[in-house]
Amino acid sequence: MKLYIWLHRFQDNGIDGLENRKPTPTVAWNQIPLDHRDAIIEPALDKPEFSPRELAVHYTDQREYFVSEPTLYRLSKAQDLITNPACLPGNLMTAAIQDIFRQCNTRKCHWHRHLPLDFYVSV
Repeated sequence: MKLYIWLHRFQDNGIDGLENRKPTPTVAWNQIPLDHRDAIIEPALDKPEFSPRELAVHYTDQREYFVSEPTLYRLSKAQDLITNPACLPGNLMTAAIQDIFRQCNTRKCHWHRHLPLDFYVSV
């Protein structure tokens, strides 16, 4: 197999084609183009009260280009645009979950069963 690769490289570029080359980075097949990245950030700046899910639906409806919620979250987080209180790490519900998790220190304790009902309603 390598013989044919070397042969094609020799036929295309001569002796210089046989030199060792560093691998060139390729673009991932599922990477969002830069023009769409900029267009995705615009509605996030215009509507800071929207969650990443709402922004993904809004962008897909308006631009007819599908963007998933995790992708929009990653792009927004990279630009420091995550301002929804449910997404911030220091909110009260996160503190309540941490307290319950600390109390539940045995192996068979299921900490998620001890969450208050309003946690499930608020999410």
